[in-house]
Amino acid sequence: MRYGGSLRGPVAVIITIVMILFAVADIKGFSMVLEIFYGLSPLYSVLIVGAAVALYVNLGGFSAVVFTDRIQFIMLSLFVGVMAFITTGVATDTGAIPNFTAMMGEVPSDWYNPFAIGLPMVLIFTLSIVPGWISEQDPWQKVWAARDDASARTGMFIGAGLVTLVFAGCTVIALALNTIYPEISAAGFPAGMAKAEPALLLFIKEIGLSPLGLALCAVGLATAAMSCADTFATSGASCISRDLFQRYIRPNGDEKEVMRINRLSVLFIIGAATAGSYFIQNIIEAIHIATFIASASYFFPLMGGLFWRRATHAGAMAGLITGASVQITLVLIDLIKTPPMAPGYLESISPLLSGHGVIMGMLISGIVFVTVSFATPPVEKERLNLFFPS
Repeated sequence: MRYGGSLRGPVAVIITIVMILFAVADIKGFSMVLEIFYGLSPLYSVLIVGAAVALYVNLGGFSAVVFTDRIQFIMLSLFVGVMAFITTGVATDTGAIPNFTAMMGEVPSDWYNPFAIGLPMVLIFTLSIVPGWISEQDPWQKVWAARDDASARTGMFIGAGLVTLVFAGCTVIALALNTIYPEISAAGFPAGMAKAEPALLLFIKEIGLSPLGLALCAVGLATAAMSCADTFATSGASCISRDLFQRYIRPNGDEKEVMRINRLSVLFIIGAATAGSYFIQNIIEAIHIATFIASASYFFPLMGGLFWRRATHAGAMAGLITGASVQITLVLIDLIKTPPMAPGYLESISPLLSGHGVIMGMLISGIVFVTVSFATPPVEKERLNLFFPS
Protein backbone atom coordinates (compact mmCIF):
# COMPACT_ATOMS: atom_id res chain seq x y z
CA MET A 1 0.00 0.00 0.00
CA ARG A 2 2.83 2.40 0.75
CA TYR A 3 5.20 1.67 -2.13
CA GLY A 4 3.20 -0.34 -4.66
CA GLY A 5 2.76 -4.06 -5.24
CA SER A 6 6.02 -4.69 -7.10
CA LEU A 7 7.97 -4.55 -3.84
CA ARG A 8 6.26 -7.71 -2.58
CA GLY A 9 8.33 -9.99 -4.82
CA PRO A 10 11.79 -9.09 -3.46
CA VAL A 11 10.44 -8.92 0.10
CA ALA A 12 8.94 -12.40 -0.28
CA VAL A 13 12.26 -13.85 -1.47
CA ILE A 14 14.17 -12.29 1.44
CA ILE A 15 11.59 -13.35 4.06
CA THR A 16 11.72 -16.91 2.69
CA ILE A 17 15.52 -16.98 3.07
CA VAL A 18 15.26 -15.60 6.60
CA MET A 19 12.56 -18.11 7.59
CA ILE A 20 14.68 -21.02 6.30
CA LEU A 21 17.60 -19.85 8.43
CA PHE A 22 15.41 -19.52 11.53
CA ALA A 23 14.09 -23.03 10.93
CA VAL A 24 17.72 -24.21 10.75
CA ALA A 25 18.18 -23.14 14.37
CA ASP A 26 15.14 -25.14 15.54
CA ILE A 27 16.00 -28.26 13.56
CA LYS A 28 19.61 -28.03 14.74
CA GLY A 29 18.47 -27.67 18.34
CA PHE A 30 16.08 -30.59 18.43
CA SER A 31 18.38 -32.87 16.46
CA MET A 32 20.94 -32.18 19.21
CA VAL A 33 18.37 -33.37 21.78
CA LEU A 34 17.83 -36.67 19.98
CA GLU A 35 21.55 -37.19 19.41
CA ILE A 36 22.47 -36.69 23.08
CA PHE A 37 19.44 -38.37 24.69
CA TYR A 38 19.08 -41.37 22.36
CA GLY A 39 22.29 -41.54 20.34
CA LEU A 40 20.56 -40.99 17.00
CA SER A 41 22.63 -39.88 14.03
CA PRO A 42 22.27 -36.23 12.92
CA LEU A 43 20.54 -37.38 9.71
CA TYR A 44 17.78 -39.31 11.51
CA SER A 45 17.40 -36.53 14.07
CA VAL A 46 16.78 -33.77 11.53
CA LEU A 47 14.48 -36.01 9.49
CA ILE A 48 12.32 -36.76 12.54
CA VAL A 49 11.77 -33.14 13.56
CA GLY A 50 11.45 -31.96 9.95
CA ALA A 51 8.89 -34.63 9.09
CA ALA A 52 6.84 -33.99 12.25
CA VAL A 53 6.54 -30.25 11.58
CA ALA A 54 5.86 -30.69 7.86
CA LEU A 55 3.15 -33.26 8.60
CA TYR A 56 0.95 -31.30 10.98
CA VAL A 57 1.45 -27.96 9.22
CA ASN A 58 0.41 -29.49 5.90
CA LEU A 59 -2.55 -31.31 7.45
CA GLY A 60 -3.87 -28.42 9.52
CA GLY A 61 -2.36 -25.26 8.03
CA PHE A 62 -2.29 -22.03 9.98
CA SER A 63 -5.03 -23.21 12.35
CA ALA A 64 -2.86 -26.16 13.37
CA VAL A 65 0.05 -23.81 14.08
CA VAL A 66 -2.07 -21.60 16.35
CA PHE A 67 -3.64 -24.58 18.13
CA THR A 68 -0.42 -26.51 18.71
CA ASP A 69 1.45 -23.38 19.84
CA ARG A 70 -0.84 -23.16 22.88
CA ILE A 71 -0.07 -26.73 23.95
CA GLN A 72 3.61 -26.38 23.15
CA PHE A 73 3.98 -23.22 25.19
CA ILE A 74 2.40 -24.83 28.26
CA MET A 75 4.72 -27.84 27.99
CA LEU A 76 7.76 -25.66 27.39
CA SER A 77 6.93 -23.48 30.42
CA LEU A 78 6.58 -26.55 32.65
CA PHE A 79 9.88 -27.94 31.41
CA VAL A 80 11.75 -24.65 32.00
CA GLY A 81 10.26 -24.28 35.49
CA VAL A 82 11.19 -27.81 36.52
CA MET A 83 14.69 -27.54 35.07
CA ALA A 84 15.27 -24.20 36.79
CA PHE A 85 14.40 -25.82 40.13
CA ILE A 86 16.48 -28.97 39.55
CA THR A 87 19.60 -27.22 38.20
CA THR A 88 19.52 -24.69 41.04
CA GLY A 89 19.23 -27.49 43.58
CA VAL A 90 22.22 -29.33 42.13
CA ALA A 91 24.26 -26.13 41.81
CA THR A 92 23.74 -25.25 45.48
CA ASP A 93 23.91 -28.84 46.80
CA THR A 94 20.84 -28.18 48.97
CA GLY A 95 17.34 -26.80 48.56
CA ALA A 96 16.80 -24.58 45.55
CA ILE A 97 15.15 -21.56 47.14
CA PRO A 98 17.36 -20.72 50.17
CA ASN A 99 20.65 -20.61 48.24
CA PHE A 100 19.54 -18.96 45.01
CA THR A 101 20.98 -15.58 46.05
CA ALA A 102 24.33 -17.19 46.84
CA MET A 103 24.40 -18.82 43.41
CA MET A 104 23.76 -15.48 41.71
CA GLY A 105 26.69 -13.98 43.57
CA GLU A 106 29.11 -16.61 42.28
CA VAL A 107 29.18 -15.32 38.71
CA PRO A 108 31.55 -12.47 37.77
CA SER A 109 30.13 -8.99 38.24
CA ASP A 110 30.33 -8.23 34.51
CA TRP A 111 27.89 -11.13 33.87
CA TYR A 112 25.10 -8.64 34.66
CA ASN A 113 26.70 -5.81 32.70
CA PRO A 114 25.43 -5.67 29.10
CA PHE A 115 28.37 -3.47 28.10
CA ALA A 116 30.86 -6.19 29.12
CA ILE A 117 30.58 -7.64 25.60
CA GLY A 118 31.97 -4.39 24.18
CA LEU A 119 30.30 -1.36 22.63
CA PRO A 120 30.38 -2.73 19.02
CA MET A 121 28.43 -5.82 20.10
CA VAL A 122 25.97 -3.68 22.08
CA LEU A 123 25.34 -1.64 18.93
CA ILE A 124 24.92 -4.81 16.89
CA PHE A 125 22.36 -6.24 19.30
CA THR A 126 20.32 -3.06 19.70
CA LEU A 127 20.54 -1.74 16.12
CA SER A 128 20.32 -4.97 14.16
CA ILE A 129 18.88 -7.87 16.16
CA VAL A 130 15.96 -6.04 17.80
CA PRO A 131 14.75 -4.34 14.57
CA GLY A 132 15.06 -7.64 12.74
CA TRP A 133 12.82 -9.39 15.24
CA ILE A 134 10.28 -6.56 15.30
CA SER A 135 9.95 -6.44 11.53
CA GLU A 136 9.78 -10.19 10.98
CA GLN A 137 6.59 -11.84 9.90
CA ASP A 138 6.39 -14.59 12.52
CA PRO A 139 5.36 -12.61 15.66
CA TRP A 140 2.62 -10.90 13.69
CA GLN A 141 1.04 -14.21 12.73
CA LYS A 142 -0.36 -14.39 16.25
CA VAL A 143 -1.94 -10.97 15.72
CA TRP A 144 -3.53 -12.09 12.44
CA ALA A 145 -4.98 -15.11 14.21
CA ALA A 146 -6.79 -12.95 16.80
CA ARG A 147 -10.59 -12.67 16.73
CA ASP A 148 -10.59 -8.87 16.85
CA ASP A 149 -8.41 -5.82 17.54
CA ALA A 150 -8.90 -6.01 21.30
CA SER A 151 -7.86 -9.67 21.40
CA ALA A 152 -4.82 -8.93 19.26
CA ARG A 153 -3.72 -6.06 21.50
CA THR A 154 -4.33 -7.95 24.74
CA GLY A 155 -2.76 -11.14 23.43
CA MET A 156 0.38 -9.31 22.33
CA PHE A 157 0.98 -7.99 25.86
CA ILE A 158 0.06 -11.28 27.57
CA GLY A 159 2.33 -13.17 25.19
CA ALA A 160 5.21 -10.80 25.88
CA GLY A 161 4.73 -11.30 29.61
CA LEU A 162 4.61 -15.10 29.34
CA VAL A 163 7.71 -15.18 27.16
CA THR A 164 9.50 -13.00 29.71
CA LEU A 165 8.75 -15.60 32.41
CA VAL A 166 10.17 -18.38 30.23
CA PHE A 167 13.32 -16.40 29.53
CA ALA A 168 13.66 -15.63 33.23
CA GLY A 169 13.58 -19.38 33.87
CA CYS A 170 16.22 -19.89 31.19
CA THR A 171 18.39 -17.28 32.91
CA VAL A 172 18.14 -19.20 36.20
CA ILE A 173 19.12 -22.39 34.37
CA ALA A 174 22.11 -20.59 32.83
CA LEU A 175 23.24 -19.35 36.27
CA ALA A 176 23.01 -22.86 37.70
CA LEU A 177 24.82 -24.49 34.79
CA ASN A 178 27.54 -21.86 35.09
CA THR A 179 28.12 -23.12 38.64
CA ILE A 180 27.92 -26.80 37.68
CA TYR A 181 30.17 -26.49 34.60
CA PRO A 182 32.63 -23.64 35.31
CA GLU A 183 34.93 -24.88 32.54
CA ILE A 184 32.46 -23.65 29.90
CA SER A 185 32.73 -19.96 30.76
CA ALA A 186 36.47 -20.43 31.35
CA ALA A 187 36.81 -21.50 27.70
CA GLY A 188 35.65 -18.05 26.57
CA PHE A 189 34.01 -17.14 23.28
CA PRO A 190 33.62 -18.71 20.75
CA ALA A 191 35.08 -21.96 22.13
CA GLY A 192 32.72 -21.93 25.11
CA MET A 193 29.66 -21.60 22.87
CA ALA A 194 30.14 -25.09 21.45
CA LYS A 195 30.04 -26.44 25.00
CA ALA A 196 27.27 -24.15 26.24
CA GLU A 197 24.55 -25.18 23.78
CA PRO A 198 24.44 -28.88 24.78
CA ALA A 199 25.16 -28.19 28.48
CA LEU A 200 21.56 -28.58 29.68
CA LEU A 201 21.13 -31.75 27.62
CA LEU A 202 24.28 -33.27 29.09
CA PHE A 203 23.12 -32.29 32.58
CA ILE A 204 19.77 -34.06 32.07
CA LYS A 205 21.56 -37.13 30.74
CA GLU A 206 24.01 -37.17 33.67
CA ILE A 207 21.47 -36.96 36.51
CA GLY A 208 20.14 -40.38 35.56
CA LEU A 209 16.46 -39.81 34.87
CA SER A 210 14.20 -42.76 34.15
CA PRO A 211 13.31 -43.46 30.49
CA LEU A 212 9.94 -41.74 31.10
CA GLY A 213 11.59 -38.70 32.67
CA LEU A 214 14.05 -38.45 29.79
CA ALA A 215 11.19 -38.72 27.29
CA LEU A 216 9.25 -35.93 29.05
CA CYS A 217 12.34 -33.71 28.88
CA ALA A 218 12.66 -34.51 25.18
CA VAL A 219 9.02 -33.54 24.67
CA GLY A 220 9.52 -30.26 26.56
CA LEU A 221 12.50 -29.41 24.37
CA ALA A 222 10.67 -30.54 21.22
CA THR A 223 7.93 -27.99 21.87
CA ALA A 224 10.48 -25.17 21.78
CA ALA A 225 11.77 -26.28 18.38
CA MET A 226 8.43 -27.18 16.79
CA SER A 227 6.48 -24.12 17.96
CA CYS A 228 8.95 -21.92 16.10
CA ALA A 229 9.70 -24.14 13.10
CA ASP A 230 6.01 -24.42 12.17
CA THR A 231 5.62 -20.64 12.22
CA PHE A 232 8.71 -20.14 10.07
CA ALA A 233 7.42 -22.74 7.61
CA THR A 234 4.01 -21.07 7.26
CA SER A 235 5.56 -17.59 7.02
CA GLY A 236 7.89 -18.57 4.20
CA ALA A 237 5.28 -20.70 2.46
CA SER A 238 2.76 -17.84 2.42
CA CYS A 239 5.37 -15.63 0.74
CA ILE A 240 6.06 -18.24 -1.94
CA SER A 241 2.43 -19.14 -2.64
CA ARG A 242 0.76 -15.72 -2.32
CA ASP A 243 3.44 -13.13 -3.11
CA LEU A 244 5.36 -15.04 -5.78
CA PHE A 245 3.22 -17.81 -7.31
CA GLN A 246 -0.21 -16.13 -7.18
CA ARG A 247 1.06 -12.66 -8.04
CA TYR A 248 3.61 -13.36 -10.76
CA ILE A 249 3.21 -16.94 -12.04
CA ARG A 250 -0.52 -17.76 -11.89
CA PRO A 251 -2.49 -14.58 -11.15
CA ASN A 252 -5.69 -16.28 -12.35
CA GLY A 253 -5.05 -19.55 -10.52
CA ASP A 254 -7.69 -20.90 -8.17
CA GLU A 255 -7.34 -21.47 -4.43
CA LYS A 256 -6.67 -25.18 -4.87
CA GLU A 257 -3.57 -24.39 -6.90
CA VAL A 258 -2.38 -21.88 -4.32
CA MET A 259 -2.99 -24.39 -1.52
CA ARG A 260 -1.03 -27.06 -3.38
CA ILE A 261 1.92 -24.70 -3.87
CA ASN A 262 1.67 -23.68 -0.23
CA ARG A 263 1.99 -27.29 0.93
CA LEU A 264 4.93 -27.89 -1.39
CA SER A 265 6.51 -24.68 -0.10
CA VAL A 266 6.27 -25.93 3.50
CA LEU A 267 8.13 -29.07 2.44
CA PHE A 268 10.70 -26.98 0.57
CA ILE A 269 11.39 -24.72 3.57
CA ILE A 270 11.69 -27.62 6.00
CA GLY A 271 13.90 -29.50 3.51
CA ALA A 272 16.14 -26.48 2.91
CA ALA A 273 16.42 -25.88 6.65
CA THR A 274 17.30 -29.54 7.20
CA ALA A 275 20.08 -29.28 4.61
CA GLY A 276 21.24 -25.95 6.05
CA SER A 277 21.60 -27.47 9.51
CA TYR A 278 24.64 -29.37 8.21
CA PHE A 279 26.47 -26.18 7.19
CA ILE A 280 25.75 -23.85 10.12
CA GLN A 281 27.53 -25.11 13.20
CA ASN A 282 25.49 -23.79 16.11
CA ILE A 283 22.01 -22.58 17.01
CA ILE A 284 22.89 -18.99 17.91
CA GLU A 285 24.80 -18.62 14.64
CA ALA A 286 21.72 -19.54 12.58
CA ILE A 287 19.51 -17.10 14.52
CA HIS A 288 22.01 -14.26 14.15
CA ILE A 289 22.54 -14.80 10.42
CA ALA A 290 18.78 -14.81 9.80
CA THR A 291 18.19 -11.69 11.87
CA PHE A 292 21.12 -9.80 10.34
CA ILE A 293 19.84 -10.45 6.81
CA ALA A 294 16.34 -9.31 7.84
CA SER A 295 17.59 -6.12 9.48
CA ALA A 296 19.93 -5.16 6.64
CA SER A 297 17.27 -5.88 4.03
CA TYR A 298 13.92 -4.45 4.99
CA PHE A 299 14.26 -2.53 8.24
CA PHE A 300 14.94 0.88 6.68
CA PRO A 301 12.36 0.54 3.86
CA LEU A 302 9.74 -0.58 6.41
CA MET A 303 10.41 2.08 9.03
CA GLY A 304 10.96 4.73 6.38
CA GLY A 305 7.65 3.90 4.76
CA LEU A 306 5.81 4.29 8.06
CA PHE A 307 7.48 7.47 9.34
CA TRP A 308 9.09 9.32 6.39
CA ARG A 309 6.93 10.99 3.76
CA ARG A 310 9.78 11.33 1.26
CA ALA A 311 10.46 7.58 1.09
CA THR A 312 9.77 6.31 -2.45
CA HIS A 313 9.20 2.99 -4.13
CA ALA A 314 12.54 3.18 -5.95
CA GLY A 315 14.36 4.02 -2.71
CA ALA A 316 12.74 1.12 -0.88
CA MET A 317 13.52 -1.31 -3.69
CA ALA A 318 17.14 -0.15 -3.91
CA GLY A 319 17.65 -0.26 -0.14
CA LEU A 320 16.04 -3.68 0.12
CA ILE A 321 18.03 -5.36 -2.65
CA THR A 322 21.31 -3.65 -1.74
CA GLY A 323 20.99 -4.50 1.96
CA ALA A 324 20.17 -8.14 1.25
CA SER A 325 22.97 -8.54 -1.31
CA VAL A 326 25.62 -6.87 0.86
CA GLN A 327 24.64 -8.75 4.04
CA ILE A 328 24.45 -12.17 2.40
CA THR A 329 27.88 -11.52 0.82
CA LEU A 330 29.37 -10.49 4.18
CA VAL A 331 27.94 -13.60 5.87
CA LEU A 332 29.38 -15.90 3.18
CA ILE A 333 32.80 -14.23 3.38
CA ASP A 334 32.81 -14.55 7.17
CA LEU A 335 31.71 -18.19 7.16
CA ILE A 336 34.20 -19.22 4.48
CA LYS A 337 37.22 -17.38 5.88
CA THR A 338 36.72 -18.06 9.61
CA PRO A 339 38.64 -21.11 10.90
CA PRO A 340 36.76 -23.53 13.21
CA MET A 341 36.38 -22.32 16.81
CA ALA A 342 38.05 -18.99 15.98
CA PRO A 343 36.74 -15.40 16.18
CA GLY A 344 35.04 -14.18 13.02
CA TYR A 345 37.23 -13.16 10.07
CA LEU A 346 35.47 -9.81 9.66
CA GLU A 347 35.69 -9.14 13.40
CA SER A 348 39.48 -9.57 13.19
CA ILE A 349 39.57 -6.72 10.65
CA SER A 350 37.53 -4.33 12.83
CA PRO A 351 35.26 -4.66 15.89
CA LEU A 352 32.62 -2.72 13.94
CA LEU A 353 32.44 -5.68 11.54
CA SER A 354 31.43 -8.06 14.33
CA GLY A 355 28.26 -10.02 13.76
CA HIS A 356 29.07 -10.78 10.11
CA GLY A 357 29.41 -7.07 9.37
CA VAL A 358 25.72 -6.36 9.95
CA ILE A 359 26.28 -2.73 10.97
CA MET A 360 27.99 -2.16 7.61
CA GLY A 361 25.16 -3.95 5.79
CA MET A 362 22.49 -1.85 7.51
CA LEU A 363 24.45 1.37 6.98
CA ILE A 364 24.80 0.75 3.24
CA SER A 365 21.12 -0.20 2.95
CA GLY A 366 20.04 2.96 4.79
CA ILE A 367 22.28 5.24 2.71
CA VAL A 368 21.06 3.75 -0.56
CA PHE A 369 17.42 3.95 0.60
CA VAL A 370 17.66 7.64 1.53
CA THR A 371 19.77 8.66 -1.51
CA VAL A 372 17.55 6.99 -4.09
CA SER A 373 14.39 8.29 -2.36
CA PHE A 374 15.65 11.88 -2.66
CA ALA A 375 16.71 11.28 -6.27
CA THR A 376 13.29 10.03 -7.40
CA PRO A 377 9.88 11.77 -7.59
CA PRO A 378 7.84 11.85 -4.36
CA VAL A 379 5.02 9.40 -3.82
CA GLU A 380 1.60 10.69 -4.91
CA LYS A 381 -0.44 12.39 -2.19
CA GLU A 382 -3.34 9.94 -2.47
CA ARG A 383 -1.07 7.10 -1.36
CA LEU A 384 0.58 9.18 1.38
CA ASN A 385 -2.81 10.13 2.81
CA LEU A 386 -3.30 6.51 3.83
CA PHE A 387 -0.36 6.80 6.24
CA PHE A 388 0.01 10.49 7.18
CA PRO A 389 -2.41 13.27 8.12
CA SER A 390 -3.23 15.36 5.05
